[in-house]
Amino acid sequence: MKTIVINLKSRPERLQQFQLDWSFLDFEVSDGILHDVPHTGCGLAHIAAIRKGLHYSEWCLVLEDDAVLDCPISEFLDNIDIAVKLLPTLSWDAVNLGALSHMRFDKPERVTKINDNFFKVSRTKSLRSCTAMLWSHHALPLLNTYEQLLLNGLIFPIDRMLFAWKYPWTVDNFGEGDESFNSIQIDAPSVFISRKCLVVQKITLSDNTGIQSEDLRDDYLEKLFTLG
Repeated sequence: MKTIVINLKSRPERLQQFQLDWSFLDFEVSDGILHDVPHTGCGLAHIAAIRKGLHYSEWCLVLEDDAVLDCPISEFLDNIDIAVKLLPTLSWDAVNLGALSHMRFDKPERVTKINDNFFKVSRTKSLRSCTAMLWSHHALPLLNTYEQLLLNGLIFPIDRMLFAWKYPWTVDNFGEGDESFNSIQIDAPSVFISRKCLVVQKITLSDNTGIQSEDLRDDYLEKLFTLG
């Protein structure tokens, strides 16, 4: 299993704590990215980490440096093994391992049980964390499109791209000059969710502002997007 951990060079203390908490994992570090728009820096950092992990195999595990294991190590590793063996037959893009239990079902359109360990929720706005994700090579085209949107200045958090309640995302006449495009669309990704919360996110403060993440406010989420 190739594991990539996202960490800002300016936060070595967080990496040190991660090394203590996750000493059972062999991992590589991928640098976090500071950006005027925190969501954009986060998205670009995840893309870089995912590509780094998928360079070695057809799937990888990406963790943020504030991820905290919320189950026994054996249970975590067993779930990883089950996901890797089962889900390739379903052409999955990603598997969320860290959705908080009380945030799982906010009026989902559809819930599909895959097995006793994983399910699929279609269109829910309650999943707001990518602190612990398995990624498949099937997601690379999706990530390429997502990166294009971020580099053209669209505010589009990575968890919203994966779990948002509006699909498909369509952007018309976005960008300027050679970087513009008439229309671009992101279809619903194939994302599965651990039935039990295996990992929680310890820190809910923005690396850029040091204040509570605006993602936790419903009014902010409702107003963030102007997409159709």
